[in-house]
Amino acid sequence: MGPDRGIFEWVDVGGGFLRSSSWVDPSASTGALEAALQDASNAELEYVTIAAPTIGATTPSGAQYRLCQDVALLNFQTTPGTSIQVVIPAPKASVFGPNSTIVDSTDPDVAAVIAGVIGVLTDQLGNPATAYAGGSKASRRTEQI
Repeated sequence: MGPDRGIFEWVDVGGGFLRSSSWVDPSASTGALEAALQDASNAELEYVTIAAPTIGATTPSGAQYRLCQDVALLNFQTTPGTSIQVVIPAPKASVFGPNSTIVDSTDPDVAAVIAGVIGVLTDQLGNPATAYAGGSKASRRTEQI
């Protein structure tokens, strides 16, 4: 068995975030590393997740929305009325309606994502997603000065 994958999620005072990752020995503890990273940073190490990785086998496409900064944001509701978002980075153009920035829930790829989220993903209190509430195109690009 290979190493686990550690995902480190940071948030800054302006609400910006950074996600970084490293391979982790499954028998090791990252507690001292997490404390040292936090001590060396002005940001908050908000979440650390360590688990065996699922490794993908696809190749990126040079299609219309080819960069991870272009995203489709899908919104879901839970039973108590909270909401969660799922991000599709570099979405296929078919994810959106014709000449639209609204996510098309009838697109087969989107329908499969919706089916995969309902009852599986939860809010931070563990309430499962129960309904798709809509989605839209967004971009995380920033202009360079």
